[in-house]
Amino acid sequence: MFDFLNGKIVQKEPSRLVLDVNGVGYALFIPLSTFDKLGDVGADCKILAWLYVREDQLTLFGFSTKEERDWFLQLIQLPGIGPKLALSILSGIRYTDFRNALLNADVKRLKSISGVGEKLAQRMIVELKNWVGDTSPTLPSSISSENAVIYRDVVMALEALGIPRINAEKYAAKVLQENPKITISEAVQKALSNG
Repeated sequence: MFDFLNGKIVQKEPSRLVLDVNGVGYALFIPLSTFDKLGDVGADCKILAWLYVREDQLTLFGFSTKEERDWFLQLIQLPGIGPKLALSILSGIRYTDFRNALLNADVKRLKSISGVGEKLAQRMIVELKNWVGDTSPTLPSSISSENAVIYRDVVMALEALGIPRINAEKYAAKVLQENPKITISEAVQKALSNG
């Protein structure tokens, strides 16, 4: 079983990567989120891998993060989702948006992903919602209960913009402590400018 490959990028496309690992070229199918993080052709690259085995084929899939690979492995366990559709889903929505769509049972958002219809969207919500779990930010004692919703929304918005959870919580708490009457959009802007 492959866990990762470390080599030089020989070829890269939005859905495919070829790595030269000690003179052997490995072709991997990748999600768009992984493609966006790759260096240029000729650059060194470490990619997490998963080998798909069928009677008539061996196919390698590559991921830039463990989180991506974990999501992929969860998706392919669902009936009706094979590796290619799982990659399409990962390419069609950012992780935080996907998680939020599952937690909020947002069928419409999930249906906007290529290859996902209403029944599959509903099945993903039922099957994956518990796996995602409650990922709401922890409310610090310095934030009043009336600002709890604003705090959580600001943290989630900052995370969606790529800020790590720990920093997003710190920035949101600071902004709300300084101005408890601030709106969500103002708080996000202020957190971004101060962060």
